[in-house]
Amino acid sequence: MSTKIINLTFSVVTASIENILANYPEEPYQKAFNSGILRQELIAYVLSRVPNKYIIQEEGKNMAPIHSQISWEVQVPIELMVHQGIQEVFEEYALMQVS
Repeated sequence: MSTKIINLTFSVVTASIENILANYPEEPYQKAFNSGILRQELIAYVLSRVPNKYIIQEEGKNMAPIHSQISWEVQVPIELMVHQGIQEVFEEYALMQVS
């Protein structure tokens, strides 16, 4: 049976971004990060600054919920990095809009 490598951190980061952005004002944050490019920059920002966890999964097998496979000690820094990334990526975006 074939297997595939899954980056658990990617899924946690994208879910965290969704949850956290929901608490930010629609203007300007949610609107700005609805853009595919800024969203991708934010994901890359966070992933490059936190440890990533990978698993090997057999094709066709159902995976346990991702959040249950990453400890709280790892999830909290991810959430903090998402907040930091929102601010930094947005500031860079705002500076480019002014230029």
